[in-house]
Amino acid sequence: MSSDPQSVPAPVIPPPAETMSSWDRIVGAFFSPDETFRAIAQKPNVLLPLVITLILTAVSGILLAPRLEFDSLRTQMAAKNPNMGPEDIDRAVRMAGAVGKVGSYASPLIALIFFVIVAAVLLFAFRLMGGEGNFKQAFSVVVHAFLPRAILSIILTGIIVAKGTADVNDIATMVRSNLGFLVDMTDHPVLYSLLTTFDLFTIWCVVLLTLGFAYVSRFTKAKSATIIISIWLFITAVKLGFAAMGAAKMKAS
Repeated sequence: MSSDPQSVPAPVIPPPAETMSSWDRIVGAFFSPDETFRAIAQKPNVLLPLVITLILTAVSGILLAPRLEFDSLRTQMAAKNPNMGPEDIDRAVRMAGAVGKVGSYASPLIALIFFVIVAAVLLFAFRLMGGEGNFKQAFSVVVHAFLPRAILSIILTGIIVAKGTADVNDIATMVRSNLGFLVDMTDHPVLYSLLTTFDLFTIWCVVLLTLGFAYVSRFTKAKSATIIISIWLFITAVKLGFAAMGAAKMKAS
């Protein structure tokens, strides 16, 4: 029995995603992230947010480099290495200061490398779990997801410029977006490391990464959150481990 070809229903074609400009996506990453990251996964676009982020990073580095102070490192080095003489400590502090200032000027390159590494690691993790996606999608999601950190950088730079100088060890708590300011870094290094890790801007980025990679990988948001948070907690555990090792070394000396 032959069927009438005209009676066969036509395949349902999903409607194309609503076109969002690059500016719409930048604004949407803050105010309508679900819709925005769906669009990013369907049609990744990274040029404008990447350029803006790198420019802001460069300006921040130029402004901060001459204003950073490293005096607190002197006290820390003396406590950790009681056998070091004053001249050795001065030499180490000067070297740390030079490296820190070079890092400030090179911050755009560092940021770009950071985005590439994060995108590659997360894409590998999601593909390993059976997800979909390519590097262009992952890179676009990462750059948009870290836009809140650009806001943090603007606020932090404004505070330091207004103050005139800032000790390098105070930077993590100058914007009261975490509870690290409640404890002394020298007396409680592990707790300080833990409190500064759970920063509001960092949590904001984690949420955006979860949304973006859910659409890229075609996983549920719950599964995406499980993968993202697991990686974040692993990195946090490593960070706390190094802090604990440093604290143990100080006590032993």
